[in-house]
Amino acid sequence: MRPVHLLVALTITGGPVLAQDPRRIEPRVLGGYGIGLEMSTMEVDSGKAFKQFPWFSGQLELGGSLLMNERWGFAMGGLATFNGRYYYSGSASTRLYHLLMRAEARAWWQTPWRARDKWLRFGCAFGNSFIGPAHLDHVEDGFEVHSKSSPHNALYLAPEFGAMQREDGPHRLEVGIRYMVHLDRTPAITTVLTTPESSTHATSVHDQLSIVMRYHLGFKRRERPPVPRPTVAYESRATDTIATLQARNAIITLELWDDAEVDGDTISVLLNERPVVAELALTRKHRKVRVALEPGSNRILLVAHNEGRVPPNTARMIVHGVKGSPQLLIKTSEHQNQMVEIRWD
Repeated sequence: MRPVHLLVALTITGGPVLAQDPRRIEPRVLGGYGIGLEMSTMEVDSGKAFKQFPWFSGQLELGGSLLMNERWGFAMGGLATFNGRYYYSGSASTRLYHLLMRAEARAWWQTPWRARDKWLRFGCAFGNSFIGPAHLDHVEDGFEVHSKSSPHNALYLAPEFGAMQREDGPHRLEVGIRYMVHLDRTPAITTVLTTPESSTHATSVHDQLSIVMRYHLGFKRRERPPVPRPTVAYESRATDTIATLQARNAIITLELWDDAEVDGDTISVLLNERPVVAELALTRKHRKVRVALEPGSNRILLVAHNEGRVPPNTARMIVHGVKGSPQLLIKTSEHQNQMVEIRWD
C-alpha cells in the first residue's frame, strides 16, 4: 500500500496572520493616564452666586490586563487622581484640587474595525474612590474659601468606549472616552465661597467625563525553530470544499486524530502557507493545534501525501472556536484535496 500524508494548510486572505500557536489568554502589564472634566453642584446661600468653569482632572494608572482570543479583556489596577475645580464671581476666583486614590476592575469586549490590527472596544469599570480627610482655608481681601472632605469610600461605575490597536508585536495601545459616576452620592468635598456681598456652597462627588490612554506591555515569546515545509505538489490537485463555518473567536483550535485503523497516516499543518506542524503521525491520541484567524474569509486546505496501509487516508478533525464545534470526517487522496472555509467577522 502507498503511504498517506495529510497536509492541513490554513490560508488567511487579505493580509498577514498572527504568530504560530497563539495564546488564548495574553497577560500584559498596563500603564496609562487620563484627562477629564468635572463640575460641582452649586447652591446660593446669599447674594450673587459664584459660577464655575468645567475644570481639569487627571489620573495615572498602573495594573495588569488579560486578553482572551483578541475578543474579551479584563484589567485590574490602581489609580492616583487629582480632581480640579475653578470658581469665580466678579474679580474673585480660585482653583482647587483634591488628590485621592482609586482601585478598579474593568472588563471589555472588542470587535475588529477597518484594519486588521485595530479593534473597537466597549467596556465598563467598577471601582472604589478612597476619599481621605482634606482641609483648606484661604482668606484674601474679603474673599474666603473654606474647603473640606470627610473620609469615606465611594463605589463607582465607569462605562467606556474606544479603540485598541496592535503595537509592535504583543503590545497594545488603547484610547477611549469614559464617564465615571459614583453610586454613593455623599459629597467627596464641600467648599464654601464667600465675599462681602455673597456666599455659595459647592459640593462635588467627583463624577467626571475623561479621555484615557493606556499602553498594554506584552511579554516576548521564545522563538521556535522553523517547521520544515511538506515536499508534495498539492497545488495542482483538485479541491473539494466540505464545510463552511463561522468562527466565534480570532483563535481557533484544530483537534486531529485517527478514529479508524491506525495505519501510519501522518499530517502536516500550515498556517497561511507556513508550516505549523510537520509530519504528525495520526494515532488514537488527540493532537491540538491553535491557529489565529484574520477578519474575513479563511481557508483550511487538507492535502494527502500518501495512503497508508488502508486507503484512503481518513482522519477526524474537530474545529473548536466556531459555531457548533463540528466534528469533520477528512478523506483525501493523492489526486484531491479537501477544504474547510471559515469566516471571522
